[in-house]
Amino acid sequence: MSQNPALIVLLLVALAAIAIVVLLLRHRIRFEIRFRPRRTVVTKGKPPSSFVGACEDIQRVTGLDQGWIRCVDTEGGPALRFSDRIPERLHQRLRNGWEPPPTGGGDGNRAVG
Repeated sequence: MSQNPALIVLLLVALAAIAIVVLLLRHRIRFEIRFRPRRTVVTKGKPPSSFVGACEDIQRVTGLDQGWIRCVDTEGGPALRFSDRIPERLHQRLRNGWEPPPTGGGDGNRAVG
């Protein structure tokens, strides 16, 4: 059985491209909050504590027990992304509890002055 060197190189290039895309996407995530049964857990980054509190309140009221919220950097600035486990009807309620950082930069956690 003969092996085609061009096919092997093509496969290695494809694997490298996939790895680069995964790494770039992971660096775009500012923070991640996961909903577990009866608790809200910050699994990545440092979200504003007021937003974590709002998530905990919404979880307590709605009984949400699975899913995640991620804050990702986009060309238009930071944006929230939701897992499929979080019902559409809760997306706006969760967004209302989040105050994005000012356009001048920063992480949204620090008081000015």
